[in-house]
Amino acid sequence: MGSRSSGHVRTGHGLLREWRERAGLSQAAVGELCGVKQTVVSDWENDRKCPGLEAGTRLAAVSEGEVPVESWFAVSAGGEAA
Repeated sequence: MGSRSSGHVRTGHGLLREWRERAGLSQAAVGELCGVKQTVVSDWENDRKCPGLEAGTRLAAVSEGEVPVESWFAVSAGGEAA
């Protein structure tokens, strides 16, 4: 899966939801794998919060790299945060 789609930078929020749904996992299951509550995963998916480095690293590991840590800090081609 590429990092760009339709000219937009793919961020962790969208990648997380896409990966979770493809994997057939609930937000609660992802939270358990990452050591956080379901509500935190919901906040990540809905662009209300970003995971810290520890949770982001665990998420990258459990998603086998489909939701990389750097995706939470994506920058557009113009140099602005996405």
